[in-house]
Amino acid sequence: MKNNFSKITAISFSVWKESVRNKGLFTLIFVFLLILLSSHIISAAASINSDRILQTMGLFVFGMFGILTNIYLGTSLIQEISEKRLYIILVRPISRTSLLLGKFSGTCLVLLSVFFAASGVWLFILYINQVPITLLHFLTLFFLLGEWIILASASLFFAVFTTPLLHGLFLFAFAFFGHYSKDLILYSTAHSNIFIKKTLLCLYYFIPNLELINFKGAMLYNEAISLGNIASGFLLVVLWTLILFTGSGIVFSKIKLL
Repeated sequence: MKNNFSKITAISFSVWKESVRNKGLFTLIFVFLLILLSSHIISAAASINSDRILQTMGLFVFGMFGILTNIYLGTSLIQEISEKRLYIILVRPISRTSLLLGKFSGTCLVLLSVFFAASGVWLFILYINQVPITLLHFLTLFFLLGEWIILASASLFFAVFTTPLLHGLFLFAFAFFGHYSKDLILYSTAHSNIFIKKTLLCLYYFIPNLELINFKGAMLYNEAISLGNIASGFLLVVLWTLILFTGSGIVFSKIKLL
């Protein structure tokens, strides 16, 4: 058990080190921070509701960057599988599950590093614009990070059986429909075509409702969030991360790398 943990840790830090040296990821981070800083200029030009514009832009950038970063990191795993570079690791006494755990935890470590740095920049921008920073800001950021983790597990799931192009399309659709989960039900009941109705219902049941962890509105309008909503949001993050990782392990176990 201890030996497996050390192997997982070694793979995890290897993923983090490779990402730190990756110029493409640094370009993404630079653009992300640049857009965050530009939100300060745009909000300053607004005559009304400049505080809400500043916060809304920041949260929107966080959401888009979570998708783009996971697409970028997932593509590298697809290349390792297609080029069979993973076989170099698997010839050693390490299981496929441990390998996936190492890759996933490494991806999460990269996301955490980027997220905390970007959160610090965003909160500093709010501070210099004299926007009151409350507990709701930290709670919203916490569940935004939870969404990034769910996307990381979904990225891992798609990466083990798709091409880079399909991986990006699937992950973007996963995030998009996750935030419009309730609309899927409304459209399915209103549509007469049975095929479209069944497709929308399948999407509703097989994609998590990401709006359950979206507390942006409550943050912007300073609304109270119940403990029940916080608990259900946390449970959603944990369960869907476990479900998607388990699915990744099942699919990956069937792949022939030789």
